[in-house]
Amino acid sequence: YSFETEYKIPGTAAPDGSCTFTYRSSSRKKGEFNSPRYPSNYPSDTNCTYLFLATPNEQVTLVFDHFKVRTRNVNSSSNGHYG
Repeated sequence: YSFETEYKIPGTAAPDGSCTFTYRSSSRKKGEFNSPRYPSNYPSDTNCTYLFLATPNEQVTLVFDHFKVRTRNVNSSSNGHYG
């Protein structure tokens, strides 16, 4: 996986090819990021990790303008909760 420049904030992909991206405040303080293949569906059986690294005196704030999750079977043991 890799992020392209159209995503507006540089993300560094994990060298092992996993869907893990690291964002460092030393690279940029503000920007936008998206999941792989946005706005299309997320790849099947993919779990991505996004790491936002800041200095001790900085605060990381995430604002989601668009957030879509797939519904689970209502009979599942999680009672429809994610996490």
